[in-house]
Order: sequence, then structure tokens, then C-alpha cells
Amino acid sequence: MLGYLVASVFLLAASHIDMLSYRIPNWLNVAGVVAGAALSIKNPGFFMHGLIWGAAFGLFFYFLGVFGAGDAKMLIALGSIVGQDEIFALFLLSITLMALWSIPVRLVKWGFRRTWETEKQGLMFLLLKIKLQRPEIEKLDVAKAPFAPFVLFGYIAVQLAQMFGGDIFAYLQVL
Repeated sequence: MLGYLVASVFLLAASHIDMLSYRIPNWLNVAGVVAGAALSIKNPGFFMHGLIWGAAFGLFFYFLGVFGAGDAKMLIALGSIVGQDEIFALFLLSITLMALWSIPVRLVKWGFRRTWETEKQGLMFLLLKIKLQRPEIEKLDVAKAPFAPFVLFGYIAVQLAQMFGGDIFAYLQVL
């Protein structure tokens, strides 16, 4: 129960700060890792597995240029608090929510053709490992969105699914 409270407070603080400044401060991420370590003092494997998976997701997308460093560190801290199963589920939900939000916003702001060119380039990168051409920074105003609120909504969705008996983990294992 305490872990849910810590994760909720951590994500609320990260979301608030991220929406205001597009940054997640190091002190908050370090506090999250320390809280995760303290919560799992009796089960260090829970802490380490969550931390490792949070680091894997966060650093992978950081090095792809999708996330900022604060977002990657936030996933590391959150993984240490919630463990590997929940970090996996809420990460997938968070990415899905962000995609569902960003594509319509890009369509409105950029139009279909420019949005398609941007998305096509990303798909070619994933499918064929073609090197991406970096767009100019000022063109990324629509793409720059705080990620922490999407993680917060993903966390809420995972908790609601567990609360109402939905076995989200069994569904994700099928994938």
C-alpha cells in the first residue's frame, strides 16, 4: 500500500514539474530510487529487477532521441518503486497514450503530408534500420511533450485494471 502512495506522489510531482519546465530534476529521480530501495529492503530482487527494466526502457529510448535524460531517469526511479511487472505494463500503456495523443496533434499542426513524412521516417528506422535525418529543433515544437503525465496516466490505468480484476499482466505476456 505504501508503494502505491510513494509511486503516486512521485509521478504527480514529476508530472507537475515536467509540464511546467519540460524537465524532471535529478533530486526527484534520486529520491525515487532511494524510496524504491527503502520500500524493498526485505526483497532486494524486486528493487533491482524494476530498476534494471526501468533503465532498459528509459535508456533505450533516450539513446534513440525519443526521451530526454530526465524521462529516462524517471523510468529508472519508477521501476525501482513498482517492480518489473508494473514498469513493463505502464511503460507500454504510456507509450501508447503518448502516440494516441501526439499523432492527432501533429495532424492538426503540421497537416497530413508532413506528419506522414515524419512517421514514415520513424517506421523506416525501426523496420530497416535506416539512419534518421534529424529535423530542425524549431520544427519539433509539437513533438516536444512532457512524458511524465503519460506515465502517470499509464500508472493509473494499470492500478485500475488490477483493482477491478483485469489481469493486464497475463494479456501482456501473450504479446
